[in-house]
Amino acid sequence: MKNIILIAALLTCWTWTAGAQTTIDPTAVQQATDEMVALYQLTPEQTTKMYTIQERRFRNLAEIEYLKTQDYDLYLAKRRSVRNGTDGSIQRILTPEQKTIYNAQIAERRKRDSDKIREMRENGASKEEIQKALLELE
Repeated sequence: MKNIILIAALLTCWTWTAGAQTTIDPTAVQQATDEMVALYQLTPEQTTKMYTIQERRFRNLAEIEYLKTQDYDLYLAKRRSVRNGTDGSIQRILTPEQKTIYNAQIAERRKRDSDKIREMRENGASKEEIQKALLELE
C-alpha cells in the first residue's frame, strides 16, 4: 500500500513538473545569440555559452509572464532581476576587449533610460508608467 501511495505521489509530482515547463522559441534564442556574436565577435566557445545564457533569459522571462497581469510590481522586480542576471552572465564570458564594447553598451542604455525618466518626470508620469516605458525600451 505504501508503495502505491509513493508511486502515485511521484507520478503526480512528475506530471506537475512536466506541465510547468515553459516553451521558448529557439529561433528567438538563436537570433538574440547571433546579435551578440556579431556585436562582440564571440569565439565558438563563447557562442555556445551565449546561446545558453539567452535560452535561460527567454525561459525566465516566459516563466514570469503571468505576473504581468497578476502582480505587476513583482513582475517588474523579476524582470529587472532577469536582466541583471543575464548581464552578469554575459560579462563573465567576455574577454577584456569585448568588455570594453559591453561597458559602452551599458553606458548607452543607462543614458537612454535616464533621458526617458527625466522626460517622463517632466510630463508628470507615475513611477509605474516610467517603469513600463523603460521595459518597452529593452
